[in-house]
Amino acid sequence: MDIGTVFRNSLLMFGLLIVAAGMVLLVVRLLTGRGIILKLGGMALAAIVIDAELGFVLGQIGLSLASIVILYAIGIVTTIGLLYAMFRVIVQPIQALISITQQIAHGDLSEITSHDSNDEIGQLASVLGEAITYQKDMASIARKIASGDLTVDVVPKSKKDRLGNEFSQMKVNLCQLIGQVATSANSVGEASNQLSAAAEQAGTATNQITSTIQQVAQGTSQQTTSEN
Repeated sequence: MDIGTVFRNSLLMFGLLIVAAGMVLLVVRLLTGRGIILKLGGMALAAIVIDAELGFVLGQIGLSLASIVILYAIGIVTTIGLLYAMFRVIVQPIQALISITQQIAHGDLSEITSHDSNDEIGQLASVLGEAITYQKDMASIARKIASGDLTVDVVPKSKKDRLGNEFSQMKVNLCQLIGQVATSANSVGEASNQLSAAAEQAGTATNQITSTIQQVAQGTSQQTTSEN
């Protein structure tokens, strides 16, 4: 079989494989959307198309051992490249999200997710970013309350937001406690004023009694002197 015929047949076969792979990917996209499955399917189908094309070419012509080794080496290198692309697209973002999640578990909220894609990993990164923002907001509210600022607004995300609802209730309880302390302080102030007034009255009465005693003593002394 001449080279031209082999080339035409190989090109036709490659086109048919591409069309078949495209149809499979279209069905996968309709069923799952633009997610991880579509990316994995595309990479797997690319490897299958390359391997099938190499097998078809080798089946048409008799090649030397060196030529076969070269063709398979090309296929192996291409497959490795696809695996590396899969690693970059899937494994690395997941590892980054795992690292950020571990930092959050240890209370470190300094990391910010930067993965931006339309697949499931991108959605997970977006939700994780919202969780980090929420934790930072709660930390800021806690810092203000700890510094004595009770004017801060605590708005829970929903009825199931346990942390937000607990912070809101804590603020209400603190305001009530401060109000009770202020009322008690006013009562203590009034009692102190009453005690002070009573002490003044007691002092006045004591002075009057002392003056009366002195007058009686003076009168007694005068009477004794006149009798002598």
